[in-house]
Amino acid sequence: MQRYEGRIRDTPRQPRFRGTTKDEDLQIVGAVVEQPKTTVREVQNNRGLNHVSATAINPSLRSSRTAVRKALMLVENKVKQLKFAEDHGNWAASDWKRVVFTDQSMITTG
Repeated sequence: MQRYEGRIRDTPRQPRFRGTTKDEDLQIVGAVVEQPKTTVREVQNNRGLNHVSATAINPSLRSSRTAVRKALMLVENKVKQLKFAEDHGNWAASDWKRVVFTDQSMITTG
């Protein structure tokens, strides 16, 4: 039995696995420097990095201190959203109580 002397020491840990290589990191950063308003998906497609996930690209940009922009709302979706607002602008609170809003979920009513 080992005597406890009050000393605590962390054991050495392995570094976290990076999803990209150094060359891929350079490609990613280069793509964002060339076109600052590009999205992660566009970087994947334009640089042939489809084998690299979007969540693996973000740490590369974070470590290089390069921001990436989110995709903007499409004009088509803005028009649909405005039409919905205009069509339902005169609804009463009782009408809205019968509505269920979801985020990319599918609901089947029986």
